[in-house]
Amino acid sequence: MIAKSLVNTAAFLGAAWKQHRQTRYTRARVHELLTVSRDADDKLSRLFDIFLVSMIVLNVLAVMLESVSGYSKAFATPFFVFEAFSVVVFGTEYLLRVWSCIEDERFGKRGAFWGRLRYIFTPMALTDLVAILPFFIILSGLDSFVDLRFLRIMRLRRAFKLTRYSPTMDNVFGVLRAELPTLSTIGFIFLLVIIMAASTIFALEGKTNEAFSSIPGAMRWAVANLSGFGDAGAGPQTTAGRAFGLIISLAGVLLVAMVTGVLASGFTFARFKRQDAFRRSVEIALERNGGQEISLEGRDKLEYERKALGFTALDAQLIINQVLEEQFKHDPEKLEELRKIEEGLIG
Repeated sequence: MIAKSLVNTAAFLGAAWKQHRQTRYTRARVHELLTVSRDADDKLSRLFDIFLVSMIVLNVLAVMLESVSGYSKAFATPFFVFEAFSVVVFGTEYLLRVWSCIEDERFGKRGAFWGRLRYIFTPMALTDLVAILPFFIILSGLDSFVDLRFLRIMRLRRAFKLTRYSPTMDNVFGVLRAELPTLSTIGFIFLLVIIMAASTIFALEGKTNEAFSSIPGAMRWAVANLSGFGDAGAGPQTTAGRAFGLIISLAGVLLVAMVTGVLASGFTFARFKRQDAFRRSVEIALERNGGQEISLEGRDKLEYERKALGFTALDAQLIINQVLEEQFKHDPEKLEELRKIEEGLIG
């Protein structure tokens, strides 16, 4: 098993090196390398992805270990050298991303200057920039004006760079963006309920309970009850106050249920969209091979797209089988073969 893994790794690295020798590094090609690769044949791009992900993980581990006083003193020089190397890598990556971003239609249509300026202020570009700033702050001597713990937190922002390589995380952010108007409305309702709850409990308990002597002070209780955490240390003392507290707790359950329902429907809709996209890719792969079966090259590309869309191997195979069943619905033998394959997968 180990020998086979080594052979596969060597073959992969050899293919990547061959592509490197044959590649002319135009701006478009640099953009392809920096974008998460979805081409199963682009070994060089995949190798670049693996290298950057490894660097990010190692950086997070280094920052965590550096917070241990014994390690930070004993390995101060190795930590600094690795940090300097990381800043060179991430700084070069950042500059290349800014240079090549106009190959993306979203930024290229704005022109070279404005497109790059627009890209610089995107969340991921700001994350890339913040990830390398602490090194230059320390190098310039300005760290005496900034808490080192704060700089360490800024360096840990490099972990957010991993979201670029996680299709699942991309799906989560996509759902949040799509449902943002609805979630914003629920958040506004939540704020109104907090204000009304704090005002009401102030009117009911303000004269007898020190914890509710002001509306801002009562808002802490309102937030705790609406969120479901409760606050036994500063609860209402009157019968009316306790009854109102129960009503607020029930209102909190309803608000949480609303948020859960919105997100659940959003994730369900997003999954259907990804299934439709993968299904269409399967149909295209089938058509390219004469409509009889999917070629090995087609299966490699589908496997890569499966990973990019965040599907499990079982989910992807079930979608492939559904398409094949529709294609061979008049072929009983082929349908029986597909049925056995599906039963084997589920079983």
